[in-house]
Amino acid sequence: MAVDVNDSGQVVGGLRFFTGDTSRAFLWTREGGMVALGTLGGDSSAAVAVNDRGQVTGQSSTTGNAELHGFIWTAAGGMVDIGTLGGAQSSVFAMSNSGQVVGTSHIAGNSAFHAFSWTAAGGMVDLGTLGGPISVATDVSDSGQVVGYSYISPFNASTHAFSWTAAGGMVDLGATGDIIGGANAVNESGQVVGSRDTLGGTGARAFSWSANRGLVDLGTLGGRSSTALDVNASGQVVGASDTTTNPLEATLFSHAFTWTATGGLTDLGTLGGRYSLANDMSNAGQVVGYSEVTPDIEAHAFSWTAGTGMVDLGTLGGPFSQAIAVNDSGLAVGFSQVAGAPQSTVHATLWLPAPTVVSALDALIRQVTAYALPQGLTQALTAKLDAARASWQRGSRQAALNQIEAFIHQVDARRGTGLTDAQAQTLIRLAQSVVEAIGSNGPEG
Repeated sequence: MAVDVNDSGQVVGGLRFFTGDTSRAFLWTREGGMVALGTLGGDSSAAVAVNDRGQVTGQSSTTGNAELHGFIWTAAGGMVDIGTLGGAQSSVFAMSNSGQVVGTSHIAGNSAFHAFSWTAAGGMVDLGTLGGPISVATDVSDSGQVVGYSYISPFNASTHAFSWTAAGGMVDLGATGDIIGGANAVNESGQVVGSRDTLGGTGARAFSWSANRGLVDLGTLGGRSSTALDVNASGQVVGASDTTTNPLEATLFSHAFTWTATGGLTDLGTLGGRYSLANDMSNAGQVVGYSEVTPDIEAHAFSWTAGTGMVDLGTLGGPFSQAIAVNDSGLAVGFSQVAGAPQSTVHATLWLPAPTVVSALDALIRQVTAYALPQGLTQALTAKLDAARASWQRGSRQAALNQIEAFIHQVDARRGTGLTDAQAQTLIRLAQSVVEAIGSNGPEG
């Protein structure tokens, strides 16, 4: 099963061996194929994330198969045990591009689990709790902001979402009356998304939180409950919502959605069945997940963009597939059942994007505007992209290529003066995807 893909196209996941019922974390590249990353001395390991530096994180059984520990893997150093907070076990849920790993760990005596942050320089740091015995870190931004959920009292099971920074510590994002709440994702602007449930009995509701706006209820698609699962650089949120208030049918009729501050909730629909679920979203606004195709029979991986709507990504011949992650170039990964194999047999799957030139240009323009660059720079860059679009639509392939080349040169020239190195790399990578689309598509009208 493939669970993550970085912007270089490196894919990670878990590979299961039926002999002995063991598994191995793997890394896949087009050049090297699938490589098993080993274990921390036990029989099994699984990867959960890969960042843009090629670092891989996950968890592995330790010597004697006693307990699971989180790990970080690099090509130079191999698999390294990141340890625990003094207890027996640690589990990893996310990693930033700087190599900061977050998750949850037993504390000394194994009496509780606490959220942790780990870095190569600082080791594992206990993030504490909001008063209860358990906290879990679910995501971390490149600036080091950690989010998750924590029990708020040792005497009940109420949880609240939290945000943690090295400077401010753990901050409770819940509201009076919340009984269940948790944060699922955070972007580089500090926007946190998740779900919260109140004592009013209305069901869990998706929320967005930021320091300047506070908690914002994102609503539902007509049902009782919703949850926000991811947020991209421009503040677009993806999640899932019930479409009916009938509790017996709510899950069966849940639909994926996107939300923006200006447009509110958008129902992504289905592939013909009753439900759809989103798993991930790119900075370009591409959503991936899976949707029922035929009621009670099959569900397929999907990709959704505002321009294309929901597109069936198909399977490897079996009745079910699911897309779990997508990168900013449009590569989606997940798993699929294969033709003629037992239902439990699934293969890690990579879906290659087939963008049109115009859709690739649209994604690039969205990324330029999402960065909130100096106005003059934004105008200069988008003017080149608008000119490339016009040239392409006139059938002038070479003119479009020349204008994209001029865009790349200007981006490269503004590294450090208006653009960070990371921003420049992302824009150049997306521009190169436009060049590739021009090479593989005929002129568009």
